[in-house]
Amino acid sequence: MTRIGSAPAPVTADLEATRKLLLESPWELGAGNLGWFAWKPILRSPHPTL
Repeated sequence: MTRIGSAPAPVTADLEATRKLLLESPWELGAGNLGWFAWKPILRSPHPTL
C-alpha cells in the first residue's frame, strides 16, 4: 500500500466482495472506485509485452 497509496474505503471494506465485483459486475463499484483502480498499477501486468 505504500507504493500505491490507500484504497477507497468501499474497496477495502470487503476484499472478497470487491474481487467478485471486479470480475463479474465492475460497474457496481462506482466510477470513483473504478477510477482508483484505473490509475493505480495494481491492474497492470507486471511484465507488459513489447
